[in-house]
Amino acid sequence: SYASTAPPTFQDRYNAALHLFNEHDFESALTQFQSLERDDPDGAYASNYKYWEGECYYGEKRYNMALQSFGMTVSMYPNSTKAAAAQFKTGECYEKLQIPSSARQAYERVIADYPSSEYKARAQSNLNALR
Repeated sequence: SYASTAPPTFQDRYNAALHLFNEHDFESALTQFQSLERDDPDGAYASNYKYWEGECYYGEKRYNMALQSFGMTVSMYPNSTKAAAAQFKTGECYEKLQIPSSARQAYERVIADYPSSEYKARAQSNLNALR
């Protein structure tokens, strides 16, 4: 059939990369998200590619690399659906790196910048735990 010879869409590739991530194959998923970012830099999911790169690094415990990806998600795509999540994960990275002052700042930014986000309550909870 024609369908089988059609190249995968960005959506197909994104779903495949997410599947790899969910299987905890972080290295393969990371490669796929980076490839999507190169091939579809201005696509609807561009912020998601960058965000999930951060999640892959986080999964590999490469917290400094994760911080870069999450930071870029926030700075490049401040209005994206992933910005609040990336800001929250920034706090979690700093906690893993045992830099509580930076973690606190990151969580405070979630609360200040994304007050209607689902991450606000989680940020507040993590803040309370840091005190």
